[in-house]
Amino acid sequence: MPDELGRSFPKLVGVLIADFERKGQVLLRDLLQTSTHTLEEQREYDNWDGGTSGHAIHFIVPPEVFMRIDFDRLPDL
Repeated sequence: MPDELGRSFPKLVGVLIADFERKGQVLLRDLLQTSTHTLEEQREYDNWDGGTSGHAIHFIVPPEVFMRIDFDRLPDL
């Protein structure tokens, strides 16, 4: 399963970029499009109801995009 998620992750990012573009959500599009992102699979695991895996996505955002974030609205972002 981890390999499957890792292979589909770039496609998922591409779909999100296209969706944000279509909706006019320029900041979200730019965050994904210009960032370097890595997926850390199965960072956490619990054995409840057959097991659940937790994953982490790390973003390195260019300063010019990072400075456009309104930190008062960060939870909405």
